[in-house]
Amino acid sequence: MASVVLYAAIATSLAIVAAHFGLLPRGAWVADEYGIFAHFREDGLSYIWFRFWSWSPRPLSELAIAAYAWAVTLTGRPLIVPVLSIYWLALIAAAYPAFRGIRPDQVPFRLLGASAMLAFLLLGRQVFSMYYWPIGAVAYMPLAAAALFVLFTLAGGPTPGTPGSGATAIVLTAAAWSSEAGALFATIVTLFLAAHALAARENPSAWRALAIPLAAALPVLWMIATNGRSRMERPEGVDPEMYGLLLPSLRAATPAFVVELLVFDDGPLSLRNVSKGVLLKLACFVGMHLCWADGGPDARSKRKYLPIFALATIATSFAMLVGSFRQFGGPCCEQHAQARGNLAFVAVAALAIWMPPILRLAPRWRRISAPAILAAALIFAGKPRLGDLATAYRHYGEPDLARDMTWASAASPGTGMVLFFPAPDTVFKVYMPNGTFRAQDHWLAPGILAYFGKETVTVRIAIRHGEW
Repeated sequence: MASVVLYAAIATSLAIVAAHFGLLPRGAWVADEYGIFAHFREDGLSYIWFRFWSWSPRPLSELAIAAYAWAVTLTGRPLIVPVLSIYWLALIAAAYPAFRGIRPDQVPFRLLGASAMLAFLLLGRQVFSMYYWPIGAVAYMPLAAAALFVLFTLAGGPTPGTPGSGATAIVLTAAAWSSEAGALFATIVTLFLAAHALAARENPSAWRALAIPLAAALPVLWMIATNGRSRMERPEGVDPEMYGLLLPSLRAATPAFVVELLVFDDGPLSLRNVSKGVLLKLACFVGMHLCWADGGPDARSKRKYLPIFALATIATSFAMLVGSFRQFGGPCCEQHAQARGNLAFVAVAALAIWMPPILRLAPRWRRISAPAILAAALIFAGKPRLGDLATAYRHYGEPDLARDMTWASAASPGTGMVLFFPAPDTVFKVYMPNGTFRAQDHWLAPGILAYFGKETVTVRIAIRHGEW
């Protein structure tokens, strides 16, 4: 019976991950791809260089965008699935350290823990912006992958990796060079871990390699503080007493961050949402704790970096929110909300794996309780999405059909084109209403029209699945 429960829970978490991975064809361009690729077609790498120095100091993700733009220009196709697949596979591979050097009898629990963590990351409300929007994935999926990799490295097998391992330095550098949020994460994590190692008089080899991601991250943060983005005019509606100021942003972000820690994802403050958020994080804590409870006291001493890593992860999330208030007067961007929600679950898991045994459960009861708790939590979190997932698979070819019709319309003679959208749901949204637009009429229109060389775009959203 215990084995049945364990493997059923593993199947549940893997099914959630597989179901979301299988929907990569539902990925879509928003504004950035159209505009960036149109400029790239005209100006080549000089436009990517302009973006890097004036607005987006992200060495790795800007190079990835340049390669993506070149491939799209060469093939004349959006290539959404190939690009997203690279980043999804990297995210899944980030769980590898959880299995390094463990005994065969530990594999099912590590598989359950690793797959459950991946599933928790995918069940946020803003999953599209981070995992299905190519430009968002290029920038923010390396942050999620780095957080998982460091978590499972510090929580690994009989000899958990040191924070200063070469692999850790590489993944933190990749995160730092992919987005400002990744640079914050790499900076805070490396400083916290190095300070902990120094205070504990660790051998320098345990933390020396952390200088690499720190050296990679600091120039990114310096550039974002001094480049064109820092000098942009105050957006309309942003409080002038907060815009560009640190202390007012800190005061405003603090209560908002407490709410974020309590609720599930970035939902509104309500008793229902707080209850759901607290229950899910508590279930994640208990389930992950039990998945790693077989190591004994010696394993806990080897996982001594996990609490400081959890603190660094929470500090990164808070710093992201403060930066958002400072620049936009409030929480900004769906992909940021998704990333902060992901980091919260990583911090919970880090504390859970490090925590000394709470209950002395017999192996049989542990084999039942850990999978039962995690499976129940994932089903509870994923239940609102079941209908959307079922509908998406029932109409699996609709996104490709909409793209084919759009690109065929754009290739037709004349100054106008039709942009076809699949029927939206709570995950895969539509960012333009029905109607006909010129460049000045909607924020998405200029990039679309520039990319396809048209003067007007008519938006058609499917009234029913497959019917426009």
